[in-house]
Amino acid sequence: MRDTHGWRRALLGAALLTCLAAVVACAVELGTTARTPGFLEVEWDGATTDTIDALIDGVVIAQVRDLDGRPMSSRFIRFTALPLGDDNRPGVFLAPLGLTPTQPTTQVTANTAGIAIAAVRLGTVPGRAGIWVTVFELEDSDTVFVDVLPGQAHQIQLAPRDTTIEVGSSFQMRYSLGDFYANPVEGTVTLTVTGAISLAGETVTGAALGTGQVFGVSGEVTDSVAVEVAAPAGGGA
Repeated sequence: MRDTHGWRRALLGAALLTCLAAVVACAVELGTTARTPGFLEVEWDGATTDTIDALIDGVVIAQVRDLDGRPMSSRFIRFTALPLGDDNRPGVFLAPLGLTPTQPTTQVTANTAGIAIAAVRLGTVPGRAGIWVTVFELEDSDTVFVDVLPGQAHQIQLAPRDTTIEVGSSFQMRYSLGDFYANPVEGTVTLTVTGAISLAGETVTGAALGTGQVFGVSGEVTDSVAVEVAAPAGGGA
């Protein structure tokens, strides 16, 4: 496992050293709090892509400065996850650096260099996830983006579920391969049958009175459904 907290602390230290160097060169006052915020600079640092639920190896870095360009300490910088998907779930979860991201929004106090950093865990919906960054009293805002990928195959969904057909009748078996949250993932699903049914491609046919099962397999992921085969409505076998 990589020492992500180590490089993030180094990143923060480097930012502070850069700001301190500017103070020495330009005699700029650090930690201004009484003035009005004038500038907000936001950037993403680190990996820009990972899978659902991952604590991504990257952070959101924001700096607030007053109208004269001086960094402002003790200002609250707010990080908000933009929604993803049809049900508007948070694209990511956030927390101040060093804490576990569990909420769709977090508020971080700027340090003496005017810098606030948020840690990010990816959400449960694949897509391009945005993180909106704002500062109180400042109309300006900025957004950074990360790409959320589906996870590994975790489930197969066969349809229809347990059903009844007549001898000689058929239906098309449908299936989908998904990650832990049923997001579609690429992969091959193999169908097999046992019992009173037969299979041709994806077509299941009632071969005899009784019960059959359809199995779907993709690697170690499996699912199955039961098919009851009954006599035709008009009688006979």
